[in-house]
Amino acid sequence: MALLGSHASPAQMAQLKQRCGSRVHLCLDADKNGAGQTAVHGLSARLRQAGVEVLRVQLPSGQDPASLFAAGLSGQDFQRYLERARS
Repeated sequence: MALLGSHASPAQMAQLKQRCGSRVHLCLDADKNGAGQTAVHGLSARLRQAGVEVLRVQLPSGQDPASLFAAGLSGQDFQRYLERARS
């Protein structure tokens, strides 16, 4: 689900819980200014309050999922990022 930072609407929060069950992987931009990671922390807190386990996906500095795939990252490569995700 594409979000604008941590600005998930109540409908999106409900959708995440309904479709993803009790576990969600968050993968936001690894901005050099830290904005993406700040957003992950805020959204993580809201999801945890809703009873959802949150795993944070770490990306290389300055990257986001779209830039990685545009640079040739495969789905299998991205799966490795998901497997290394931490709560």
